[in-house]
Amino acid sequence: DERDRYADLKYELLKNDESYVKNESPFAGYTLGKYDLIQSILRAAQFDRARVLQCSHPKEWEVAKKIVLKAGSGLDLAGAYQDPNRVDLVLYKGTFVVGYLSAQVQDHQVVLRFLSVLKEHQSAGLGQYFLENFEKWCKKRGVKEIRMDEPEKASAFFKKAGYLSIVTGESKTSLLKVL
Repeated sequence: DERDRYADLKYELLKNDESYVKNESPFAGYTLGKYDLIQSILRAAQFDRARVLQCSHPKEWEVAKKIVLKAGSGLDLAGAYQDPNRVDLVLYKGTFVVGYLSAQVQDHQVVLRFLSVLKEHQSAGLGQYFLENFEKWCKKRGVKEIRMDEPEKASAFFKKAGYLSIVTGESKTSLLKVL
């Protein structure tokens, strides 16, 4: 029974000193140690829904790095989990990470630094789902507006979601959404 496997795993994790240490994650080994079992349970249940989670497990960070590289972004992920003003989210489709988002929180404003969904999962509504869930996350935390440099490739996507272009310099345009 899966509940027994989960209970046994938790018991084993409690006996391991590494379970109490945070290694390159905002979470201790106890929390991260459950990842593989939870993933196997979801696969066995043929779970295929989309969900948004905080990027926390080393396997999620590895996929996030690949997504950033594929998008051609120079976003630096080193030490991201240590910045209390930064939020890093992953988009799952079933048990696969298919999207990554990074933003900087500054009082009641968020600067969206990066949002991308893997090409093979685009045009299925997942990007919209990801953005909507991020906006809900922002609202729950009292954020009043989201800003970003206007992305060349995804400008229409954000404008369709209610973001407005604002000129911020001679040749620079930003997008803004008031929540």
